[in-house]
Amino acid sequence: MADWRSYWEDIATDIEDVYDQGHPSSWKNQEIIGFISHLESVINDIFSSDLEKAEMFQLVGKDGGIGYWTAFDQSTITRLFRYKSTTGNRRTRDIFAMYLGFSSCDDYLRQRGGMERLSTATKNLISKNLLTPNKSTVNDQNILIPLTITLQDADFRKQAIRDEWMIYELAFLWHGKEPPTIQQHFLLMTKEIEATKIELHRLVDQGHLRAKEYRNPLGVTRFITRDNLEECINKQELERPEFLKM
Repeated sequence: MADWRSYWEDIATDIEDVYDQGHPSSWKNQEIIGFISHLESVINDIFSSDLEKAEMFQLVGKDGGIGYWTAFDQSTITRLFRYKSTTGNRRTRDIFAMYLGFSSCDDYLRQRGGMERLSTATKNLISKNLLTPNKSTVNDQNILIPLTITLQDADFRKQAIRDEWMIYELAFLWHGKEPPTIQQHFLLMTKEIEATKIELHRLVDQGHLRAKEYRNPLGVTRFITRDNLEECINKQELERPEFLKM
């Protein structure tokens, strides 16, 4: 039988290293809320590109579309890492293992091995573009160094002639940055851009922002027109982003 107490201690240590916001047991409410939003975004990105994992969580519909995974509440984080009053169920264990670049909690346990395992998880995260990295490995050594990425400023004149964007593009533009390719954007997102992307998806889910959805076997891509974005900004009384002022 697996030692799930030790499992969560290892998970907490790995999260501290890759998320770079301190040990989960020390997080206050605002930090927990931020991590839950971040976790939800990362896991849904995983499911959108990995049909097998989405099927594990029964998120694949009859039409092949992938549903949205909603994260647990704050109490789960505090019970797992601060109070250690639960060892979680199978799905919760799998979610955290997937977040760290493994296919399941069983896969995580099989690859246990201290810093060598952490190094592998970090490489997997970066190669799969699952989250904004703040650490990387060099020369196959177990040495972690800061990774700095400079985002290019957006060309608002080019955006002025467009009438439609993907949601991730809007998130970058909202912060004045040029949208990268679909493949690159997971790697290049800052936490602020990621939060904007999540909020835009929530506005769509709540019916405040109209979107065109294109479904494929690996997920859903949402497109927002200029008119629909303007309508949402006005109705929700949101601050108007600079790229729409051109």
